[in-house]
Amino acid sequence: MNTKQKSKSLFVVCATLFLAGLAGASAGKGKPTMLSRVRTIDDPELGELVRVALENLPEAKRMAEAASRLSYRSEDYRKAKEAEATARLRTVRLVTEAYMHIKLLDSQIEQSEAKLASSNLPDALTRELILAKAELEYQRATKLAELREIMNIIPRHALGRKPLKDLNGWLRLEIVGDSVLVFTCAKPFTEVEYGRRHVFVKLMSRQEATNYALDYVLKREHHPVRVDIMRNIDGMKFSEELEKEIVRRVKSEKLELDAEVHLSEDLQASHWEDIYVLRGKMGFNYITKPHYDGPRRTGTELHVREPMDVEALGKAIRLVGGPGRLPRKFIIKYDQQSKTLASQAEGTIKDIANKHGVEKLVEVTLEEIDSEETN
Repeated sequence: MNTKQKSKSLFVVCATLFLAGLAGASAGKGKPTMLSRVRTIDDPELGELVRVALENLPEAKRMAEAASRLSYRSEDYRKAKEAEATARLRTVRLVTEAYMHIKLLDSQIEQSEAKLASSNLPDALTRELILAKAELEYQRATKLAELREIMNIIPRHALGRKPLKDLNGWLRLEIVGDSVLVFTCAKPFTEVEYGRRHVFVKLMSRQEATNYALDYVLKREHHPVRVDIMRNIDGMKFSEELEKEIVRRVKSEKLELDAEVHLSEDLQASHWEDIYVLRGKMGFNYITKPHYDGPRRTGTELHVREPMDVEALGKAIRLVGGPGRLPRKFIIKYDQQSKTLASQAEGTIKDIANKHGVEKLVEVTLEEIDSEETN
């Protein structure tokens, strides 16, 4: 080889080595450093798990409460802040460990299934693979349960209670003897009874209520759906039958994850209410005032407290504002001079009951009393 050829060969080798060095440098430059890997979770699924876990962190909620009532310079505030920071770091680690363990188990189970699917396996090996797969599935289920606990998540399960924010339908049935008061709840839902907005559907027979409940539960626009069943002592047997029928239908339609059914252990009681019509005035309460004959006190007089007219009485009588109000008995106690007004009050209450179709659950009686008591 002459000198010119040697020089050319040397140039090619050097150029190759130089380009290889550049490629190596580029590859090293593109590879993430350990610090960047520690600082960043680039697995979207793991990142979502960590996000939800940190949102559900009890220490973060306690920290928010502490911030609302403590000075940021106080020792208690500092301790709460440190506890939150420690819990966040620990949660990230535990979620990551559980996630990677579950991913490993998923892969091992897939490999076991692939081996079992292959033909010509000896019976002994097949049995071993089946047992090994069962053990792996057990480990995965246990690890998933551990991950739920770390993330403070109660999973969806058959007929299990769901967060109110997730519900799209809420039906409440109140069984009173042979009749059923049917209500739906209006959004936004709340667990606080007095803050809950009820929409009265109607008073139904047992069969009519059963059909209505099943139809309501099966409608997709109501899913996830909740059904509450309340009852008085006369409706105990039917309430249990109704619960079983709704649950049976839910299971047959494979809607266990979209429905929950609750039968109340408490028994609703009958209610009665006194209305006083005295000295031409009407109200729900009375007060006593001394009665004088000249300078001498001879007894006491009954007077209506916070009197109202018939229209105001009609607005105050809310028979179907929600469960727990019926059956109901009104006792109108009146004196002789107020008999006409007492009859008007009776008519108002009966008209309201008839308007809502619940007259069979409302009783109104008139009772004449003496508004003066003598010594």
